[in-house]
Amino acid sequence: MTDDQMAQDLAGIRAALGDVDEWTGVEPGDLTNAFPVVMGCDFGMTRAAYERVGGFDVSLGTVYEDNDLGVRAQLAGLTVDSAPTVRIAYRGKWDVRLRARLARRSARSHALVAARYGLRSRSHLPSPWRELPRALGSATLMVLGRKTPD
Repeated sequence: MTDDQMAQDLAGIRAALGDVDEWTGVEPGDLTNAFPVVMGCDFGMTRAAYERVGGFDVSLGTVYEDNDLGVRAQLAGLTVDSAPTVRIAYRGKWDVRLRARLARRSARSHALVAARYGLRSRSHLPSPWRELPRALGSATLMVLGRKTPD
């Protein structure tokens, strides 16, 4: 959220988040989803489950360590449930350099987790080795006038 949005009262912040009063229940996790999303700033699990999966992998730093925990939980047979009506108001610094750095770190950590647990083929992120020829082919077709930019 922006500083201006965070300076509002609670009703204004809730409106900026698209929050509603209705509660929908927790949605059960899906063990077929190889990359569950865990919000490290707002999640819960029992101590036994935390210890069973080995806690956070601090080698990943502050990006993707929460999702790595979710992947290991799923691999251990624990589902990562979702509470879609829960909102997190986060005042971020969203300049271009920071966003680019976060995107690089997140992509690098995702690739590391995918490789570490043999999940590359199930990743939702495209392989750069598959996308590079596609991008070059599209660029060539555009230069030749046989394709318009999307």
